[in-house]
Amino acid sequence: MSQLSDTIERFIMEMMAEEGEAELQRNKLASQFQCAPSQINYVLSTRFTSQRGYIIESRRGGGGYIRIVRLKDDSRNLMAVLEEQIGSTLNRRTGRLILQRLLENGAITKQTAYAMDAAMMDENLMGLDANTRDEIRARIFKNMILASIGNER
Repeated sequence: MSQLSDTIERFIMEMMAEEGEAELQRNKLASQFQCAPSQINYVLSTRFTSQRGYIIESRRGGGGYIRIVRLKDDSRNLMAVLEEQIGSTLNRRTGRLILQRLLENGAITKQTAYAMDAAMMDENLMGLDANTRDEIRARIFKNMILASIGNER
């Protein structure tokens, strides 16, 4: 199984070689490698993680696709800093302080900061206990930062 995963990973890496990103359709790729679509999911979830410097965007439906974007080195370093500062939980106050610092450093625009702040509001996570809310907020926040920095640079 890992030999097939290695082959699929190499294929995707070759697709990304020039542009730093690749767009693919899971079913077509599974058909090409004569495997189940879940094998493609496995490769994507284990080989193309944010910790390894990738963001995966997907759009479902008939014309759906998966886009894999390789982050720049400075974004990888940012992810390490985020992991250290945020960890697995994030309260709203700490999130706002981090947003303010990113805004002051020019890493994100004012519009992006407002949108990210709105996404972190407790009202969006109502019905969850405080620990679960802060865990979900941390995951969402990290991914918003990575996606926004990748798109604003």
